[in-house]
Amino acid sequence: MKLVWLGKSGFVLQSGGTTIAIRDTTLDRSHLAEADLVVSLCATADLPLFDKSLRTATRHHRPLDDAGAKEAAVMRVDKATLVIDASGEQRTILQATDRADGDWGRWADRAVIVMAGAGHSIIRSGLKALDRARPSVIAVAVADGEVEEVLVQLSSARGETGLQILDPGLALEA
Repeated sequence: MKLVWLGKSGFVLQSGGTTIAIRDTTLDRSHLAEADLVVSLCATADLPLFDKSLRTATRHHRPLDDAGAKEAAVMRVDKATLVIDASGEQRTILQATDRADGDWGRWADRAVIVMAGAGHSIIRSGLKALDRARPSVIAVAVADGEVEEVLVQLSSARGETGLQILDPGLALEA
């Protein structure tokens, strides 16, 4: 999985051989033209609903799994949370924390969680996620002036979960 934050809640994600543009005002036409799929983080009614009750933690990748590799599946959890599942990749969860419900569970275990929004809403949602699931990484897209507070608050509760602050234009690979 490769993720590039473009600012605000705009992202380009490569997962399972599929390039997904998460649309925002920060995306220009070149990002949209290169994408196999274009979705909006907060207008997800056209995407299938992710059934949290039937989903368990993602399994570790095995070479045998590549035989049936498929494109990434993009589903919505709530009005501002997307789940991207692709064969051979860790589950990726993108959330606009200012508008999301923040209902975390075992379905987020070992996932890469990407949170975008104001610092206080990222802290609130991040602490909930760390309390109810065991993600492998939480990546945070937050304004420069709020980075320190987010780091202090989430670092104390993260346990073995990695914590990454995203920089616009730079890629995160997990």
